[in-house]
Amino acid sequence: MSGGADSTALAELLHGSGYRIEAVHVDYGFRGEESETDARFVRDLALDRGWGFHLIGKPELPGGNRQAAARAVRYAAFERVREQTRCEAVAVAHHADDQLETVLLQIARGSGPDARHGMEPRIGWVVRPLLDIRATELRAWLQARGAGWREDGSNRDLRYRRNRLRQLVVPALGPAHRRAAAAVAAFSRHLAAALDADGARAADAPLVRIPDAALAPSAWSRARTARLLRAFGRRLAPAEWHALLRGGFRPGQRVGALTRERGGWSFRPDGWDLHVRAEPATEVRPGTVTLDADRLGTNYHIRPWQAGDRIRLAPPAGTQKLSDCCNRPSVPAAWKARCRVVVALDGSIAAVIFADPDKAGPEGRVAAAYLPGPDTRHLLRFVPCMSTSQTT
Repeated sequence: MSGGADSTALAELLHGSGYRIEAVHVDYGFRGEESETDARFVRDLALDRGWGFHLIGKPELPGGNRQAAARAVRYAAFERVREQTRCEAVAVAHHADDQLETVLLQIARGSGPDARHGMEPRIGWVVRPLLDIRATELRAWLQARGAGWREDGSNRDLRYRRNRLRQLVVPALGPAHRRAAAAVAAFSRHLAAALDADGARAADAPLVRIPDAALAPSAWSRARTARLLRAFGRRLAPAEWHALLRGGFRPGQRVGALTRERGGWSFRPDGWDLHVRAEPATEVRPGTVTLDADRLGTNYHIRPWQAGDRIRLAPPAGTQKLSDCCNRPSVPAAWKARCRVVVALDGSIAAVIFADPDKAGPEGRVAAAYLPGPDTRHLLRFVPCMSTSQTT
């Protein structure tokens, strides 16, 4: 809980609905006295309301992008407090305006339809109850109750891309801003539901059939096909996409996991899985990709990579597209399309993992915020377990 209008409104709404509140405030010390005043505000409000209060004071941040490192530390703190207090969820205060900004940023990055449904209402323990409510509505609600909040001066810093979008681009929408926020929230729900429905149906079948009509030259058709195949934890290799789109194959011909049939293709997955091992910190073993377990926490998930995915690596590499991470001589072309990403509680990518079946272990890149260091106490080792693929 930062003490800003959004998190204050969320806490008050949950309190009024009868939920037990454990307020977690992370004081990074970025803004000196202003940061200390924020912490006192949250502490006093929690004491007045009878909430639990947990202060994380001036935590040590890993190297790399400061905003990303702060977010990783913050969500790791949320997860620790949730486990200690046995709370059922971590509620965060993202609202409809945040959703609008997120979708616009995804579009600006060139992400495909699969990445444009924005933030999910729930991922694991993290819930976002305010995604249909605008920021102005939250502030109006607080003002009507005579409640105060803190303003973070760094939100006006135009060095940050989201701040530039919030202050320069979104206001240019004028009266359409309100409609746009509501429309994007609805669009996000419908797109995610439609894509997930295809994936859920596919996950129950050992064999997927892809009719030629599903390969129409539209972003929507191809996004549905890609999402359906990823229900198996699998992305198509370039040769397989080329086969789907170019035509000219006879029934019975195979390309990777695809078999040409009359009127379409059939797909039988042959991907690989990740085994996760939690261990005390010792030497880094070959054949594994290793992360700091305490920073990552327990509430992460693993998925195939998506268009627009980025990972923040330690300097001098900095932020990179996953497509660039895979474009290295040590990563065989046949396995680039089958890489996995480890997604942290805050939605950032903690690691990208891919493997060469002819080597003893995997290749991987770990985000700066989750690299093991001298103070690391526990490690998570990700060890691929792979199956084979044939191309005829």
